[in-house]
Amino acid sequence: MRWLVPSVVVVLGCGQSWQPAPDLGAPDMGPACEPLAAVDLLVVVDDSPDMEEAQARFAAALGPFLQTLETASSVRVGLIASDMGTGPTGACAGGPRGRDGLLVATGDVADAACAASYDPPWVDLVAGRGAPRQAVECLFGSIGTGGCGFERPLDATLRAVVPASATLEFAGVRGGHRDGAHAGFFREGALLAIVMVGSEDDCSSLAEGFYDADFPSPIGERCAARGELLRPGDEYVEALGAVVPANRVLVAAITGAPLAPVAEQSADAFDALLEADAMQERLGESAGNIAPACTGPGGAAPPGRRIVSFARDVAARGGLGRVESVCAETYGPFLDEVAAAIAARVAGTCG
Repeated sequence: MRWLVPSVVVVLGCGQSWQPAPDLGAPDMGPACEPLAAVDLLVVVDDSPDMEEAQARFAAALGPFLQTLETASSVRVGLIASDMGTGPTGACAGGPRGRDGLLVATGDVADAACAASYDPPWVDLVAGRGAPRQAVECLFGSIGTGGCGFERPLDATLRAVVPASATLEFAGVRGGHRDGAHAGFFREGALLAIVMVGSEDDCSSLAEGFYDADFPSPIGERCAARGELLRPGDEYVEALGAVVPANRVLVAAITGAPLAPVAEQSADAFDALLEADAMQERLGESAGNIAPACTGPGGAAPPGRRIVSFARDVAARGGLGRVESVCAETYGPFLDEVAAAIAARVAGTCG
């Protein structure tokens, strides 16, 4: 199932027309359909141990997706992982901040065609040339599935996008990489397209000891059961809005969501999705397991409520939001539609 709620009417073919999201009192960000000169694509990948199959399905669709994007505009691609660590005393091994929202800079060691490292750690696509696409695939292939099981894709996104001066805290440090390690990646006036793929919901928390093994809540259910300890969802959209106008942000998330199709989609699509029975967080038959939002050819996954809410909130403030089920057998059709939405937004097409 694919849910799209942009801030303007975007015609994607087949007679589908998506209506404006409700006005949540956001400031006027100017013409929503002005043409844009560039696209900065940030791919956010769940690198936890249960992502092998989903990563393989995403990898199969990645090349065609990039090839379609090449013709849309000047497209720059960077990748980050969801592993943000668990602090100095947390349950996950590795550094206290994990991969810290840094752009992946290493190539796939299993592929002889890949470089050992890439400097800068991003790729500029060139229409008709396969080498840049292959470089992106090499970077993706190095992400792997050895990351922390407390997935934090939203924190990783903020850490990657905001500047060092931001007051946001991440495991004892403040600010982000925008004007430091990522200087030069984000371009003025570009569309920021965030494509996320993961099999678990976001579990970003600043609560002391939250990720410790002896925290008074089972690890498998902690993120859902103790939602009051997670970073408030509105902080993500507000932090993004401080560096990128809302009408220049697209969020496309492949996450835990139902597979069943819907007859119509409207401005209320995200709320309807979040209210669906399958999207409610319920403990499964065994302690520590959340009942799945979907079970299909691509496996099973719990509800990605925080990730869906992030896409909804971006759309409601003037951006574009889209969600696909991580249980889908293939992600190709979804990424085709994301590419079409990006092309329409870059061209300034409103209908």
